[in-house]
Amino acid sequence: MRDNDAIADQHAPETGDSRSRWYVLFLLVCGYAIYTLDKLIISVMIEPIKAEFGISDTTVSLLAGLATTVPFALACIPIGMLADRFNRRNLLVGLIIAWSLMTGMAGMATSIMLLFLSRIGIGAFEAGFSPLSLSIISDTFPRKLRATAMGLYGLGPPIGAFLALTGGSYVVVTYGWRAAFFIAVVPGLLIAALIGLTLLEPQRGRFDPPSPYQASIPLSAVFRHIWQDRALFNILMAMVCCTVVPAVITVWTPSFLIRVHGMSIQQAGLAASIALGLCGGIGAAGSGFIADYLGRNEEWRKLLCPVFGTILSIVLATLTFLIMPGTTTTVVLISLLACFAQFYMGTCYSVVASLCPPAMRGTTLSILLVAFNFGSYGLGVLLLGIINDHLTPWAGNLAIAYGMFASTLFSVIGLGFILRAMWHIRASQASPDALQVTA
Repeated sequence: MRDNDAIADQHAPETGDSRSRWYVLFLLVCGYAIYTLDKLIISVMIEPIKAEFGISDTTVSLLAGLATTVPFALACIPIGMLADRFNRRNLLVGLIIAWSLMTGMAGMATSIMLLFLSRIGIGAFEAGFSPLSLSIISDTFPRKLRATAMGLYGLGPPIGAFLALTGGSYVVVTYGWRAAFFIAVVPGLLIAALIGLTLLEPQRGRFDPPSPYQASIPLSAVFRHIWQDRALFNILMAMVCCTVVPAVITVWTPSFLIRVHGMSIQQAGLAASIALGLCGGIGAAGSGFIADYLGRNEEWRKLLCPVFGTILSIVLATLTFLIMPGTTTTVVLISLLACFAQFYMGTCYSVVASLCPPAMRGTTLSILLVAFNFGSYGLGVLLLGIINDHLTPWAGNLAIAYGMFASTLFSVIGLGFILRAMWHIRASQASPDALQVTA
């Protein structure tokens, strides 16, 4: 794999300078932050929305999770296939404008059903952002820098979470939860304009070795390739499992701090924004640099980074949600948990991009995003809501802590998939035939 990487990077056309490359990444990180802001701002509205509409934690979990993940799943793969065939920049602009308008519509909801409908629209239009963005990044950065670039791309969710939890909690307390939805529309429209006016469509596959796969690959062929490439399959499964804990702590940390530690909405929003935004961003970005350093000679060594991060996140979750120390210590532990739980992101994305032929990259990434959105914001968040409702009569406000700890089971399973992927990638480097499959 290393030889193919070197050949691909050496013969890649030199279009665009280094500064324009990082500018493209900057725009996509901003877009990803707004994507996360519009998706997660509801987390600081859970308590006032529950009070206004009289709903349970299970209903809240559906609103914050499946209301967006089901339409996301239905739209993501078709949009991913479009990403392999049409202009990705133009698709990005249209999607950002659409989901921003749907966010504004949430502020006009007069019933829980209307709020559900607006969330469905947000999920459907956000579905294509990451497949399109990751495909563009893969054709903008050489393979030796992909983990770094995708780690930095992973700054988007922590930044978006910081904005949602800090700015969102202030607006909710000061002006009400509806105003927060209205204000969240503005940054999306601004970044859509910048992308449309200043971003150029990169050449597909410019940093990849020649591939037998051509454009317009059937969806069945993509699924077959994923199944046959055991390294790719195990990485996809690892990402599905490892994303549950970051999703759970992002959605439920404000409510955890309010219920268990007695914080106000604004205090919980500020504490969660520092923990999830600042420290989560450090983990997402820093892990990419670490992975590229570890894997500078052998690709499989990149995965040592998420192995280390996943093990630490399991330990930190145990300390946070079972031992439950004082408030200050809890915020510190959640900050560390948010940091190390993000170690999988940039590394695994870069490995997936390297294992996928360019002609099926957008479709493969969309399949991945469908799977791990169902696993995290769908199944993971919903299970936590159900656990909360069932344990509350027995455990009271501590039920949310036990539910958040239970999510670490997915991390344990994900760790096993990462280790299997490492083995398959290492074995492929020793086999010329396998190398062709996983290049």
